[in-house]
Amino acid sequence: MSLEKMRVILEKIKEYDRIIIFRHKRPDGDAVGSTKGLREILRITYPEKEVCLLNNDYSDYMAFLGDEDEPRDDDFYKDALGIVIDTATVERISNPKYSLCKELVKIDHHIDIAPYGDYMWVEEERSSSCEMIAKFYDTFRDELKINKEAATYIYTGMVTDSGRFRFRSVSGDTMRYAGTMLDVGIDTDIIYANLYLDPFEELKFKSYVYGKIKLTKNKVAYMYVDRAMQEKFGLTFEQACTAVSYMDSIKGSLIWIAFIESDDGSIRVRLRSRFVTISELAERYHGGCRYISGNVLTGSNVGVDGSLDFYSNMVSVISEGNYYEMFGWAKPVRCGKFSFSKSYFSWLTPKKKYKVDTNTNGGQRAFVVSDVYGKVLPMDIYPVYLLKAILAEDIDKMEQLGIYEVIEEDFALCEYVCPSKIDIQDIISKGIATMIKEMA
Repeated sequence: MSLEKMRVILEKIKEYDRIIIFRHKRPDGDAVGSTKGLREILRITYPEKEVCLLNNDYSDYMAFLGDEDEPRDDDFYKDALGIVIDTATVERISNPKYSLCKELVKIDHHIDIAPYGDYMWVEEERSSSCEMIAKFYDTFRDELKINKEAATYIYTGMVTDSGRFRFRSVSGDTMRYAGTMLDVGIDTDIIYANLYLDPFEELKFKSYVYGKIKLTKNKVAYMYVDRAMQEKFGLTFEQACTAVSYMDSIKGSLIWIAFIESDDGSIRVRLRSRFVTISELAERYHGGCRYISGNVLTGSNVGVDGSLDFYSNMVSVISEGNYYEMFGWAKPVRCGKFSFSKSYFSWLTPKKKYKVDTNTNGGQRAFVVSDVYGKVLPMDIYPVYLLKAILAEDIDKMEQLGIYEVIEEDFALCEYVCPSKIDIQDIISKGIATMIKEMA
């Protein structure tokens, strides 16, 4: 199956004269290595094609691998093939202009929680997206070319995303594809020197932090890195976030957590574990948390190992609602649940505070006409008709009903009170993308 998908992607690459490559916001070594590696492979294989890497942010940590391409105007994306690598959801794509491309390819090794693109190649068992790019080259090595530069990019990403080949996701294939890159003649001394030799100030910070690590009675290691500590040692926020790795070698500790204060006062939480899958353990007891980049109404679920995206300045953590109630909404007395439609007696106590979680209290059902959206929408339009026009891809109706006047977050409260349990913001996002393509 993956061979067929790779073949389709290769044929699409051959078909287009212009190819634009994208990655996720706040890039790590895998995102940088996989995108730069594929760009270099395509440039030397197809010198007549225009192959660019266009993103809106960069990584100081991976700066030794060189710069990306300069920004281009909107017209440049027209009639181009877009390839997004190492990015699970569209919300995390660094460059929002990906939607202007004629066709889109998704290549990723994360759980496929939100499929997108015209063509997808996802292998969740792979240790990194760089491993997938190495596989792509190895599969079609009779048609593709590689050089030392491309192999360096790919090998670097494989090293960083596999913890120097120590993580559980590392397989025999991982080592074989890494060997393929080594056979090209890359200089591993330069790679490891840039990745793992620490500046003197950072070493002093590390020694200082070791004195701040604490252990709970259950051997959970944790630390707090405030702004004063970062300024004292002259560290960037990105460098401070690596502090979570300082606790990974404590004997007897299976879980470790770092709390890092950012410039705006918000706290980034980095959680790691060994042998223990924390989220699954929490879910077993109807607990656990959903880690959200942004707020609970418009943010993105980034998982326990996730981080803030480029446009968010807060992390929200809310209890998972993965449980079922006997009789559900038909339960005779429900005073502890919020109800916008006054279905429960809780409406008699309007000032009551509720403990909320992610449970939608029901599954998706028929999209019925209702006035409930209009009561919480901040503008005077017909929301139900606009949503249905988007679903029908009726461009004229979308324009008449105000598609140019709205963005996804305008409908956040509509989604919260929706009796049909529909992903309304996702529908609006697709509608906006449709109009952008229509105008391109």
